[in-house]
Amino acid sequence: MNQDIKTKCPICEGETFVDFNGRINVKCVSCSSLERHRIAFQIYKNEGLFEEGRRRYVLHLAPERILSEKLMANRDLSYFGSDPRTESYNWMRLLKLYLPNDFKIFDDNYFDFILHNHVMEHIPGSYIDHLHEFQRILAPGGAMIFSIPGPSMSKLTEEGGEHLSSPEERLAKFGQVDHFKQFGRDLVDFLEASDGMRFQFDQLTDIERVRMSIPKGSNRFLIWRKNQRRQEN
Repeated sequence: MNQDIKTKCPICEGETFVDFNGRINVKCVSCSSLERHRIAFQIYKNEGLFEEGRRRYVLHLAPERILSEKLMANRDLSYFGSDPRTESYNWMRLLKLYLPNDFKIFDDNYFDFILHNHVMEHIPGSYIDHLHEFQRILAPGGAMIFSIPGPSMSKLTEEGGEHLSSPEERLAKFGQVDHFKQFGRDLVDFLEASDGMRFQFDQLTDIERVRMSIPKGSNRFLIWRKNQRRQEN
């Protein structure tokens, strides 16, 4: 980290960070947030998720406690948390849903925001099927804000980890025993080419990252926004 830039956690305003899992100065001592928690919080703030006065519907997959508690404090958000392993969350009630089939319970254009961080690589099946379902339930003008490992722009996506016979094979192929995918440039191509949608990586600068004690260029978030109305050909 650049020692000339003062660092501060946007979540708790703590100024002290320590090493974690081999990464230098990335864990906030005050609130225990890691890099992607702070990036997510700042993007949510920039997108107005903490503003009051307007009802919005939010779906948060595999919600992190440090983020969900901040979001649930806004009484103008109708907040839904979801995870197939609801037993892992003893601090909040979640919907037990599997993507994509269980998401049929939601009407078209239902959610103003869909949030998830490092979730899609854990979901078996085709990521394109999952994105189609997210697109269906996202409201016009709404945004899906998410992160994944990568994507690697020099490779194509590899899927099918759920069909491998052992955790060791998934570790060797996808880098983690519970990862079923490794995303490549075709994910970005799909997001950019989807009709009625706009895609961008987060617009946070390297200086903003360093101020949050996050390495330059790391922990990129993806923002996929539905147009207010369908594009005409």
